[in-house]
Amino acid sequence: MKEKYDAIIIGGGVAGLSTGAWLAYKGLDVIVLEQREKPGGLCVTFERAGTFYNPGATMLTGYGEGSTLRKFARTLDLEKEMELISLRCGFKTVLPEHTVSLWSDKEKTIADLCQMFPAESQKIHELFITMQKIYDEVNSISFLGTGLIDFFKVPLKCPHMLAVANKTVSQFMNKYFSNQKLQAALTGVLPAFMGPPSRVAVIPYIMLMMGLIGQPVYTIKGGIFKLPEALAKGLAKHGGELNTNSQVVKIILENNQAQGVELANGDRIQGRYVISASDATNTFIKLVGENSLKPDFIKRIKTTPTSSSLVVSYMSLDMDLLANGYEAAHHLISHTYDYNELYNDFEANMLSETEYNHSLNLASISDPSLAPPGFSTLEIQLNVPYTPKDGWSTLKEIMAEKLIKRAQKLIPDIEDHLVVQEVSTPLSFEKITGSRYGAVGWAPYPEYTGLKALHHATPVKNLYLAGQWTEPGESLAACMLSGLQVSKMILDREGLKNSINELI
Repeated sequence: MKEKYDAIIIGGGVAGLSTGAWLAYKGLDVIVLEQREKPGGLCVTFERAGTFYNPGATMLTGYGEGSTLRKFARTLDLEKEMELISLRCGFKTVLPEHTVSLWSDKEKTIADLCQMFPAESQKIHELFITMQKIYDEVNSISFLGTGLIDFFKVPLKCPHMLAVANKTVSQFMNKYFSNQKLQAALTGVLPAFMGPPSRVAVIPYIMLMMGLIGQPVYTIKGGIFKLPEALAKGLAKHGGELNTNSQVVKIILENNQAQGVELANGDRIQGRYVISASDATNTFIKLVGENSLKPDFIKRIKTTPTSSSLVVSYMSLDMDLLANGYEAAHHLISHTYDYNELYNDFEANMLSETEYNHSLNLASISDPSLAPPGFSTLEIQLNVPYTPKDGWSTLKEIMAEKLIKRAQKLIPDIEDHLVVQEVSTPLSFEKITGSRYGAVGWAPYPEYTGLKALHHATPVKNLYLAGQWTEPGESLAACMLSGLQVSKMILDREGLKNSINELI
């Protein structure tokens, strides 16, 4: 580790490594600082009794042929480090009367929905035409500049996006359908990943939905950690450094300008640019310090809600789920078509015996290498309060039993085949990532997304944000794209105006 670099990146997750790898490829002297012993953040894989689990993201979207991310990976020669597994179906919603599959084939998904709701076929087609236009418009401005001329280009390039920019999913859907069951069939990804339809902004929903059905969806053989592992190799190949076990405790400022960082061991590193690819609250409140920022900005950081906290149960089963006819997909299992009610009282819902909504991932069906022959992995997650009144030390074991009961809604004889179970609470995720409440990002509501989101450039000169706490949002694809967007901003300042052109 040297005393000075062009760019210092705080956080060795997918966003930080993507930023560092591209800046290094373009010739900057870069170091990525990761507080844990391995890079990846929540994009990691862990092992228990011979089976492997992905506690965070499990699917790679936005990686179709010709996409920015695919060009990025090939430019840095990352694909030789990853064996991609294509998924026919990335997501499935299991409702009381309907089971809906989001196939990577968009037309098949639409055909299934039209068969379930034949009276709504025309409106279903109209909905997907509009969503495709919005998806394409948002992608078209991924690397738009930040100047006044660029700002005035947006209305011309993105009329459909701007028409719904401040809408919630419910407001958007109500223009097409009054049928609540159809709306639930279309929006199962919301309680699984985002929030209630009456609060979630429609554009993040559309980007997630069309990413799942508009092009191939992948997982990575051997575990999702292969992605940050590949990015770390790409960083090193082009001269960048990755230092693990390196906790940043302070961003050094001079005249409201980031000058470097201080580590927990007292070392100081100088940098012309500092990029935080870690929790935004920690970045501004602790690393920068409240006294260095305006009160209104500090208030915004402290009061912006985060995404829901989660409890997750990781299970190993001595049964072959694929051989027993189960689908290799992330499932939402819901007892209700009204997803808003799932968010009325987290604490009561998580302990209920009758309200059995939960999200369930059958990862080893798509990637058999995660479990020995004849075995399968199962991961169940549930939205929960960060601090329930009885405390997680009391509730953790209770939730383990509750989640087994919920899993029986899909796999009736699960208790007869359970070999290993481990439960992670919001406190577990907070410890792993350092993120506030163990959340994966801000709540994706209209008042905190789009133009109202935290942007890459911050109130501190030469300090930038990358990853899920800034634009464009959560997901592996969004975090990688965020890293490339920050890279472009920095490289533009370095005079490399075409720094991203080969990826567009």
